[in-house]
Amino acid sequence: MVEHLPNIEEEEIFISPKSVVVCYTDGLVEIENDSGEDYSLERLSEVVRRNSGISKTSLLNEDIYKDVNQFRGKSPFADDTALLSVRIN
Repeated sequence: MVEHLPNIEEEEIFISPKSVVVCYTDGLVEIENDSGEDYSLERLSEVVRRNSGISKTSLLNEDIYKDVNQFRGKSPFADDTALLSVRIN
């Protein structure tokens, strides 16, 4: 990964007020359930949409991890999982 750092391109984007930005590692969406299915970006997106009215992103993060844990069942975490959500005011 380190050798790729000098190649990172920087850009600016506009994020509308009241938006929520969810940053996560691939280990979150790639965690598998007992049937070998990935959690998926689609499932994560659905949890974020379902919580669109929540004012505290800590509650959003809690709901995401609750859904991930319910989905994975007894399957172990095979990769790191990190999650950061921020609301833009």
